[in-house]
Amino acid sequence: MVSGWSVYGDRAVLWAVHTNQAPTSSEWLEYLGQVREVIGKYPGLIGAVGLAVTDGGAPNFEQRAALVNVTGKIRPVTAVVSNSRVVRIATTALGALGYDIGVFAPEKFGEACEHLRISVDSRQKLVEDVQQAGAGLPRCATVMALRL
Repeated sequence: MVSGWSVYGDRAVLWAVHTNQAPTSSEWLEYLGQVREVIGKYPGLIGAVGLAVTDGGAPNFEQRAALVNVTGKIRPVTAVVSNSRVVRIATTALGALGYDIGVFAPEKFGEACEHLRISVDSRQKLVEDVQQAGAGLPRCATVMALRL
């Protein structure tokens, strides 16, 4: 997994790119540090959104619990981009539980950006940044398939 964040238009986007494996402990600790940084700059995550691009990998139970410890009751607008049926089903279930989360196929990345309210003129830069970060991951087909 690789992760990062940047501002695109008027939105801070905290993103994570996964292969088909769960993040390592060190990758997750780095991500949690980025979450803390974004929360520090965007209290309550107002103006900040989350993006996950995954071949099927996702945080394990302990990693998700650590994320909840950092975010508390904050539930940011989130988009998950994946071709994995398991990921798509699990994400849809989270939406049914009240999370503002959408799941999108990689070729529908523009719709994911609409869900996150990313300005049209900032979307290409987001695609480029996420693809550049994910290029170093082994077997990460989803990130390379992103299409506006």
